Amino acid sequence: MNLEAEAERLVADLRREKQLGLSEAVNELIRRGAASHRTDYVFPEMTFEMGAKIPLESTSALLELLDEVDA
Repeated sequence: MNLEAEAERLVADLRREKQLGLSEAVNELIRRGAASHRTDYVFPEMTFEMGAKIPLESTSALLELLDEVDA
């Protein structure tokens, strides 16, 4: 296994701190990383007035309006 310098330092620090073997330290760090809670980004809802009033109560009226726009 080839570790990047920072990962190697973290493993060495943990081994020294807890008197662990290489595999034990690597496994501990992997478990810590997997257990850390990361909140997914929530996109804020953006609304704005477009000026158009579309009657959503009537599907047929909406379809007619869309047909007029396509023409």
